[in-house]
Amino acid sequence: MIAHETILEPQAFRTAIAAWRHEPQLWLDTEVADWNTKTPRLSLLQVRNASGRIWVVDVLKKAEMRRALHEDFVSQVMANDQVEKWAHYARFERRFLGEDSVTNLKCTFELARLIPYYRLPLRSLTLAALVEHFFGETLDKTPQKSDWGVRPLSSEQLQYAALDTEWCYKIHDKLQRLPQAPDASEDDPAAITARYLALLGPLKSARTVREGIRDAVKEFMLHEKLRRLSRFSLQTRTTNSTDLATLIEFGSLADPGEYFDLGIHLSARLRSLLGDEAPIRSIAEIRVSQSFRGPRAPRSRGESPPPYVLDAGDVEGLTDDYEAADHDVLTLDSERAELRERMKRWMQAQSLQEWGDFRFSTPRERWKVDLRALGRVLPAHQAIQIAFPHRLWLAFQEPDLERLIAAGQCKQTPVLRWIPRSLSVGLDAQQSRDWEEAVEGGEASEVE
Repeated sequence: MIAHETILEPQAFRTAIAAWRHEPQLWLDTEVADWNTKTPRLSLLQVRNASGRIWVVDVLKKAEMRRALHEDFVSQVMANDQVEKWAHYARFERRFLGEDSVTNLKCTFELARLIPYYRLPLRSLTLAALVEHFFGETLDKTPQKSDWGVRPLSSEQLQYAALDTEWCYKIHDKLQRLPQAPDASEDDPAAITARYLALLGPLKSARTVREGIRDAVKEFMLHEKLRRLSRFSLQTRTTNSTDLATLIEFGSLADPGEYFDLGIHLSARLRSLLGDEAPIRSIAEIRVSQSFRGPRAPRSRGESPPPYVLDAGDVEGLTDDYEAADHDVLTLDSERAELRERMKRWMQAQSLQEWGDFRFSTPRERWKVDLRALGRVLPAHQAIQIAFPHRLWLAFQEPDLERLIAAGQCKQTPVLRWIPRSLSVGLDAQQSRDWEEAVEGGEASEVE
């Protein structure tokens, strides 16, 4: 049990707000009723300060409590740049606690995602996964699925709500203590290059081992006409693209509460097909970027690893073998990526476009637009095919995607997919490294 104060009355809420607006740091969480509908309602606000006091504020039933939330808490705390606020998946809290007026709200999930896998070897970065990794405790998420619109709330619900802010604080503390890359002004390009080159050979070998397992599994599943084996799924990819209007409609129907990040990338070619760029530009997240390249792995002079011997009767052994191989690749590749980023920052600090085998490409704009926002500014239906957003496979079951698949134009290709057992299908899937990897791997370019 964790000590907390429950606030039910407007005056007590306003008194707490008057104190919170002077706090240097706060850790926040929310519980929402009717979350998977078009009209989700904020049920509870949880707040923890740096000294360890925790408050659970019931804002659902009393109109005066909701008024205090919007008129006082949002303006004095959420819009207060002097108060550093932390939440685990902060875009949820931002949505219910002030949206565009919010300042200085930070996210422990994003903080964790920025830490390379070799320093934080987790694919799922949910609060529960981080708690288990750092503290060895398994969080009971059962109360999360309870009805937060019913009153009175149970002691179990209130305890669950209070604990989330405590765990957010503890995870934040652990993440801040992990080693960080040196500042660009203090970095050593020669040392970066030496370590980068040293990683390329082992990384290439690790990828070969992982691909060997995938090839053996794919060949076996094709021969035996299997759809599932271990955590592998063999799918006949009948589409590499889908109809944009159908995709927009899917986003609205499948996620009425707009909880998922359903952003898609729009290339220059796709923007030209959509017509007038002005309304799209007004809703787009636009970044100007340059690709950055480093040395390539040398040709292997040693013996190739032996072919993987698949024992179809030992599914658990197959799972362990692939997870070990995947872990090796992620560990080495994440360190390589960090070294590349360090070299990139050092070269930018030195105003260099090239150093040794490291170099920048020509700058280009990269547009990202939320599906639902795009639907609101597009003219009448246009038959435009775009790349199928691969991240949807992480969040939805195949039957949910049948209409999108049917709207696509693509040759048939057998595709082997691996779903780590650390991930669960559903809302938590986007709190993983794989969610962003799916974007990078599948949504950046349109299909002819």
